[in-house]
Amino acid sequence: MASIEVIIRDDQGNIISQGNAKEIALRHANLETIEAGVEAWRKQVLPEIESQLLQQAQSEFTLEKKTTLAKLARVAVLPIKQGNQLENVESVVV
Repeated sequence: MASIEVIIRDDQGNIISQGNAKEIALRHANLETIEAGVEAWRKQVLPEIESQLLQQAQSEFTLEKKTTLAKLARVAVLPIKQGNQLENVESVVV
């Protein structure tokens, strides 16, 4: 029995997502029935894959924003008096 499956890889070739294989019986099938089976499978699987990819992108975006905010939270502007004037000096808080 033949099968079809979708494997999504990143630029380095690492597997990001891999769905279950769909088996297709080719013994008594003609081109039309094979195409119909593949099209039905595609309509079922692609929304699931799109959802997984969007969730992964959202997680990566959220993590990136949290990291940026954490870095920004470590920097404070402190007023320092020099003579009779106050000046703002950026300082890293650890």
